[in-house]
Amino acid sequence: DVRLEADEGALEQVIFNLCLNAADVMPQGGTIRISTRLIDSPPAEVAAKIRHLRAGGYVCWSISDDGSGMTPEVKG
Repeated sequence: DVRLEADEGALEQVIFNLCLNAADVMPQGGTIRISTRLIDSPPAEVAAKIRHLRAGGYVCWSISDDGSGMTPEVKG
């Protein structure tokens, strides 16, 4: 068993917003993939930015789509 410590409402809102944004760039349909995996520690680049991370296991979320992506104007 794996126990996850997270703000359920915040996590739900983040996933919802990412999927909604992905759907916007796939007006004819497409695929949104959501996957999770357990990792022993965060990647070094993440740990360097968030210094208060504790040692231990983490859940790594991955969300991707096959939409057209952002236009150069949106990217700024």
